[in-house]
Amino acid sequence: MDPESRYIGNREGHNLFELLQDLHEQVRELKEQHKHSDEELKEAQKEIEEQQKRIGENDYLLLAAYANELEWTAGKSDAESRYTRNVIIHGGDIRYAIRSIELLEELGEATRVKNASIGFEITYGVSIGKIQPIIATAPEEIVDLLNKRAVLQKLWKWKKVYPKGRKEWIKDCDQAIKTWLLTGGDSYLKEYSRLSQWMAERVDIIKATAS
Repeated sequence: MDPESRYIGNREGHNLFELLQDLHEQVRELKEQHKHSDEELKEAQKEIEEQQKRIGENDYLLLAAYANELEWTAGKSDAESRYTRNVIIHGGDIRYAIRSIELLEELGEATRVKNASIGFEITYGVSIGKIQPIIATAPEEIVDLLNKRAVLQKLWKWKKVYPKGRKEWIKDCDQAIKTWLLTGGDSYLKEYSRLSQWMAERVDIIKATAS
C-alpha cells in the first residue's frame, strides 16, 4: 500500500493523542507545583503559557489532519488540505518530531525511541542527538530548511514529479545544514532562499497531482 494512503488512525495518529494527553497533564502538574512565592508563580505562569501554546499548536495540527482524513474518506478532499495533511503526517515539522521522540523516552519506550531516531535521521538528514540540544535557539531559516528537506524526503509526489531536482536539493540542504552545525554563520541563507523559491514555484503542481 502506498504510504500516502494510510489513515491518520494508525500509529502516528495514536502518538498524537498520547502527546496531547501528556501536554495537558504537564500543564495540570505545573499549576499544582507552584503556589507560593511571586517568583515561583511568575516562572510557573511562563511555563504554563508555553505548554498551552504548544497544546494549541498540536491541537491545530491534529484537527487539520483529521478533518482532511474525513473529507478524503468521503471523496471530497481538496488538493490544498490534502497536501497540508500529508506534510503534517509524513514530516515537515522537526520540533514536533523531536517532541514525539521525547514523549517515547518519557514513557520508557526504549525500542521505539531507537527506531524513531533512525527514522528521524532519514527524514531530516541529521541525528536527533545533534539537533535536539540546539533546536530551541536555531535560526528559523535553519528550522524551515530542515522541514523542507523532510518534505522532499518523505512526500512521494515530490519524488514522482521532480525526482532529479528533489535529490539535488536534499543533497544541498544537507551540506548547508552541516556547514551551519560546524561553523555557524549565515551561509545557509542563500540555499534557503533558493530552495524556498524552487519549491514555491512548483508546489501548486505537486498539490494538483493525483493522490
